[in-house]
Amino acid sequence: MTRNTTTKQNMINYLLQTYKFYITLILGTLLLSNSAMIYAKENTRSVNILSWWGYLEDPQVITEITNRCNVNVSSDVFYTNNEFLRRIKTNKADYDIIILSDTVYRAIKNDLPKIKTNLSGISDKFHPVIRQKYLASHFPNNVIYFVHSISGFLWNPELIDLSEKDQIRTIFKKSKNNIVVLVNDPIEIWNLINKANDQNNTPWLKKYDETLPLSMENFLNVVQNKNVYLTNNYNQTYDQPNFAFSFGWIGDAITYMNQSHKKYKFLLHPDLSYISADLLVAMNDRPETICIATSLMSKKILNKIGEKAYYFSPYGDYTAINSPEFQNIYQDIFKKLPYLPWLESVSAHDYAKIEEAWNQIEINLH
Repeated sequence: MTRNTTTKQNMINYLLQTYKFYITLILGTLLLSNSAMIYAKENTRSVNILSWWGYLEDPQVITEITNRCNVNVSSDVFYTNNEFLRRIKTNKADYDIIILSDTVYRAIKNDLPKIKTNLSGISDKFHPVIRQKYLASHFPNNVIYFVHSISGFLWNPELIDLSEKDQIRTIFKKSKNNIVVLVNDPIEIWNLINKANDQNNTPWLKKYDETLPLSMENFLNVVQNKNVYLTNNYNQTYDQPNFAFSFGWIGDAITYMNQSHKKYKFLLHPDLSYISADLLVAMNDRPETICIATSLMSKKILNKIGEKAYYFSPYGDYTAINSPEFQNIYQDIFKKLPYLPWLESVSAHDYAKIEEAWNQIEINLH
């Protein structure tokens, strides 16, 4: 009896020791494996990019910059300036490169890292007017112009006739009761309101408190209570037989003209069309980050991105553009470039005020 009890106890002890051994072995293996994974992740050559949608979706672009730098590239996209501001405020540390609108640059510039890397030398090969504007903006060395766009008027010659001599109130008056589409961009609309009330042809933008506020009253006073839509998704609206004109970005206008084959026209207005810039910012000076940044800034890559999105490169190289419509407007832009106004960046204080006022206008219109 005693012997049997002892034997059973010894067997139990043996099994417990064996169990502990294997548990220890398994945990140790898991720990080593996890450590290896963490090490591998920390030492993977990868670059994370936050960008406007439409720039980095082309697999050829990603493949080319990845092969150039021998790194993994991942990208997150945003669709509005507001979305960008929210994400950069909360997830800034997640990104090695950001591509943003110059309009909101001043709203976040104090939150951007100061690094030694110098991207400004790339501007030496820019078109002279764009290089001059870049240097005059006094950006930090890790900030460089990426691509540019321009606003203007897409118009239906069957219902309206627009010219460079038209003032903004005249353009709205000509539309009568037909459909008018305005880009859903508070900075652009605020700019139009002030242009409509400017007797001295002042170059905008000023401080928000020194201009007409973006109010419903001022908005309706300019558009003259027309049949106005605020949208960034134009196709269905443009298809309407009573569509008169839209004010928005050149890329949207050309995309629609190419898809619909309608004989609409695009007006590049010397006072009301504004050049806008998107910026590339290197958020650190890791070699892989700088390699990807400089690869994205190559003339070849920017031409690819520009042709897909109908934006123009700071190099001014329109000969690489295959779209006849875009190439014609591209050439016209660079002929008029020395005289065209630029859409300037606004402060965080002004942007918040403009955005709040714009939200109220949207609510009232809806």
